[in-house]
Order: sequence, then C-alpha cells, then structure tokens
Amino acid sequence: MRSIHLRLLLMATLVLAGFLGITGWALDSAFRKSSEAALREKLQSHVYGLLAAADVDARGRMQLPENLPEPRFSRPDSGLYAFVSTADGKLLWRSRSSLGLTIPAAPSLPAGKFRFKRLDGHFLFSYGVEWEDDAGDSQAFTFNVVEQAQPFEAQLAAFRLNLWAWLGGLALALLLVQALVLRWGLRPLRRVEADLQAIHQGRKKRLAGEYPAELQGLTSSLNALMEHADSVQQRYRNSLDDLVHSLKTPLAYLSTVLQDSKVPCSKLRETTVEQLDRMDHIVQHQLSRAAVAARSALTEPVALAPVVTRLLDTLEKIYAEKKTDLCP
Repeated sequence: MRSIHLRLLLMATLVLAGFLGITGWALDSAFRKSSEAALREKLQSHVYGLLAAADVDARGRMQLPENLPEPRFSRPDSGLYAFVSTADGKLLWRSRSSLGLTIPAAPSLPAGKFRFKRLDGHFLFSYGVEWEDDAGDSQAFTFNVVEQAQPFEAQLAAFRLNLWAWLGGLALALLLVQALVLRWGLRPLRRVEADLQAIHQGRKKRLAGEYPAELQGLTSSLNALMEHADSVQQRYRNSLDDLVHSLKTPLAYLSTVLQDSKVPCSKLRETTVEQLDRMDHIVQHQLSRAAVAARSALTEPVALAPVVTRLLDTLEKIYAEKKTDLCP
C-alpha cells in the first residue's frame, strides 16, 4: 500500500476496532455479571419472604400458607416458583405456580449456606435452614426458588443490541473524524507536492512558505538540492562560454593562415597541428574545470589521511637528509 493516508487510516481502523471490541466485551460481561447478581439478590429476598411466611401446624411441624406475599407464586406458569425439600431430598412443599412442572433436583444444604446456579433454562437459588419444632427436635430443610431464564436472556439480548448499535455508530463517527483529521494532517505534504509541481513548470524557483516543523528538514534539503542543480548548470554554462571564447583565437588564427596563399604547405601543416593541439588542450582544461566545479557536498567524502601519509613518506625518502615537518 503506497498511500500514507490509507496506511494511517487502516491502522487507526484496526486499533479502533480492537479498542471498541474489547470495550464492548467488557461492558457486556459487566452487565451480565451485575444482572446475575441482581437476580440472585432478588431470589434470595423471595427465600427470606418464604421463611417469614412459614408457620407451624397443630403438630408443631413447619408449613407454608397457600397464599404468599408474592402473587407470582400463586399464579400458574408465572415463571417463578418455589419448593421446599427435606434433608433426604423429599419434596415437602411446592408453590401453585409449579403445578405441572418438573421440579429440578436440588441438593440439601447445611443451615445458613446458599447456592445459586443455572440449569435447564432456569436460575435456582437454594438456601439451607434448620427448623426446630415444638418438641425441641431440629429438622434440616432446603428452600428453593426458581425463575425462568428467558426474561433474563431477553434483557441481556436487548442490552447487547443497544450496546453494539451504539458502539457501531460511534465507530463510524470516529472513523469519519479520523479520516478528516488525517486529511487535514497530511495537507502540508500536498502543499509540498503542489510547490514542487510549480517548480517543475517554472512558476517557482524554490520551496517557500510556512511548513510544519516535521517538514522543515525535507524542504530545506530539497531547496539545497535545487540550488546545487542551478549552480552546476550555471557553472557548465560558464564553462561552455569560456570554452567558446578560448577557441575563437586559435580558430581565427587558423582561418587566417588557411586563407593566406603564400604560406608553404609545410608551414600550413605545422600551424594546423599546433593550433589543433592548442584547442585540444583548451577543451581538456575547460572540461577539467567543469568537472571540478561540479563537485559539491553531494559527492562522496574523500579520505585525506592515507593520501597525506603516503605523500609524507615520499617526501621523507626524497629529502632524507632534510627534516620534513607537516604544518597544520
């Protein structure tokens, strides 16, 4: 992917998707746990209500009234029902709402202990008590309250739908904002591109304007590079001008000699060779000057220490009788 904008947008999208996904999972888990805790407290309060409504019969045994404070216990198929079992697991009492329903197996619990769990599409809260009759004998019972899990799941599904709808809308809004922010943040690069295009078309000579601090090094380097290119071009132009002016004299002299019919052939040949050698020397000299003038900081650095060392060794061998010293 060659576009910086698309790269940044893709990375921001992935980070945003991961962040919102983790956030959604955390919120969903927290809501589920808090809902289960609220349901457990609700079922526990129903157990305490059953204990408050419990009474003894004429023989001193525990009994529960037909009509309980919670009307859902008396209404069939209400989704909430209760039953009481003895220590050996026998059913002692069941609410009217549980008529026609299969009572789930609930283990006996010691007095004061409770258990909350989910089984077969229901939530079961069990609480162990110890009941003392009129004769002073103690019996262990387990009070159980059961509620269907369907309302809980419906509430959880509604919460998840709203949660992911809001997170999805928030993600789209944030992506749009990120796209606008990235477009605004990369605007200086588009300005540099436009300025370079203007330089290419001859409408500008250098990058001028207030660029962000992150682009100051780039624009300065580009300006230095263009100035160097202009300098090299000017030096080549000057070298060509010097070459033209330098060749005018030998060419004019050679033309004069050729037009003189009195000049012997031997003299003409000698003069021609002499002037051609002179022109070749001029050309080589001007080319060397142009090559040297074209060098700049853009060329590779040259290690001077080895060259100076070899030069000193040579001087010491040539002038062995004299003491050589390198002056800084």
